[in-house]
Amino acid sequence: MKVTYFSILSSLLAGTTLVVPAATPLLSVGDSIIAIDTDPSENDSNFPGGEPPTAAIDGDPGTKYLNFGRTGTGLIVTTGSSIAKSLTVTTGGDAEGRDPTSYQVYGTNDAITSANNSDGLAESWTLLDTGSLSLPSDRNTAGAAVNLTNSSAYSSYKIVFPTMKDISQNSIQFSEIQFYDGPDATGNALVTPANPVVAIDQPGFPSSRYPGGESPGNLLDGDGASKYLNFGGINSGFIVEPSILGSTVTALEVWTANDASGRDPAAFEIYGALGAMLSDDNSLGNQEAWTLIAADSLSLPEERMASGGLVPIAGADPYDIYKVVFTDLKNPNDIFQISEFQLYTGVVPEPTTTATLAMSFGLLALRRRRQS
Repeated sequence: MKVTYFSILSSLLAGTTLVVPAATPLLSVGDSIIAIDTDPSENDSNFPGGEPPTAAIDGDPGTKYLNFGRTGTGLIVTTGSSIAKSLTVTTGGDAEGRDPTSYQVYGTNDAITSANNSDGLAESWTLLDTGSLSLPSDRNTAGAAVNLTNSSAYSSYKIVFPTMKDISQNSIQFSEIQFYDGPDATGNALVTPANPVVAIDQPGFPSSRYPGGESPGNLLDGDGASKYLNFGGINSGFIVEPSILGSTVTALEVWTANDASGRDPAAFEIYGALGAMLSDDNSLGNQEAWTLIAADSLSLPEERMASGGLVPIAGADPYDIYKVVFTDLKNPNDIFQISEFQLYTGVVPEPTTTATLAMSFGLLALRRRRQS
C-alpha cells in the first residue's frame, strides 16, 4: 500500500485507523564494519628538525627518523654501486604503534634528484621486493633480517612503508636502517653515515585513520555519545556487512556527533556489492566489485547527537555488503565524524507523509473542536 498525506488525512478525518508501514533497521551491533578513505594520500612528508632521515643511517639507535606523512613514507639512500640482498630496521625510542609493519624496496642507477620531503618519484625505480615487517616491542632494537629478491647492482635504494602497527598514530618512525650484500644481514653493511639520504612520502596509500576510541564500530552501538571520526575528511566513510545478506536498502539515517558541526557530512554516495568483504580496515575500500546505488546531499541538524531523518533510496537491488562514502562536509577542510548510522529495508513513507503528519493531526483536532 502506498501511503500519502491524503490517505492519512482522509483516514484521520473519517475516524478510522491507518497503519503507516515502518522501514526495518538492517544494521545491528556486531555487524562487520571497517573504516575507509577513497582518496589516495598525497605527498605530505614532514619531519621534526631533530629527527631527520640522516638519523636513520647514523649508526646510533638512540636517535630516530620520524615522518608525519605516516603510511607511504620512507627514504632514499645512495650507497654507490652495490647488490642489496637483505636489510634490517631498528625500532625507535617510543610509541610502538609508529613502527612500520610492511615494506617496499626499490633500486635505481639514476642520479638522485628527488628533494627532501618530495614524493621520491623523480627517478626511474625498479621494485625489488615487498613484504611484511615484524618489529619487536622492545625499543631501539633491530628486527629480524629481511631477505630481498635481488641480484642486480644499484647505486641508490628507496624503502617505502605502506602500513604501520597503529594507524591512529600521527607518524611513522624508526631509529636505524641497514642494507647488506649478503642474506640474513651477512656480508658487508652498505649504508654509512656519509651516504646521501632524503625523506620521501610516496603518494597513493590510504589516508584513513581514526582514534582508538572513535572507531566505525561506534556507529552501531546505539549510543549517540560515542562516535566514528576519520582524519581522512572528505571521501572517508565505511564498509559494512549486515548479518542478513542479500538485503535491499530503501533508506539510510545519519546522526550528528557531539561537537564541531563543521565535521558533519553534507553529501554521500552509497554502493552495494555481492560476496564477502575483502578490503582491509583503513584502506581505499576498492577490493570489491561495487555498484553505485545512490548519491545525494545531506542536511543534518546543528543539534548535536541528533538524527537527520530518513533519506529514501529508490530502485536499489539486493546486496550483501554496502560502502558509504561522505563526499562533502559542512566544512570541507575539516575531519569527518558522525555518531550513529542505520540502513533500512522495507517500505519507507514518502517524505511528504512524514513532514505533514503533524498537520494532519492538527486538522483533525480542529474539526473535532468545531463539532463539539
